[in-house]
Amino acid sequence: MDAGANNTEASMKNWVIANQKMAAALEAQGYHYHFDFAKGAMHNDTHVVNQTLPGVLEWLWRGYPID
Repeated sequence: MDAGANNTEASMKNWVIANQKMAAALEAQGYHYHFDFAKGAMHNDTHVVNQTLPGVLEWLWRGYPID
């Protein structure tokens, strides 16, 4: 499993938990954010990138005029 996903929260070396906490903090502050989690994926998993990148880019550039 990638990014210390099997490490405990107390170890502070679990990026899955850290990312979930960051998403919760952004939400609590009222920020617009987008959080995707691909369970079982590895770092820079090509299948996940190919599946999520188009939607992420659409979300990122939402509201911008198309020339």
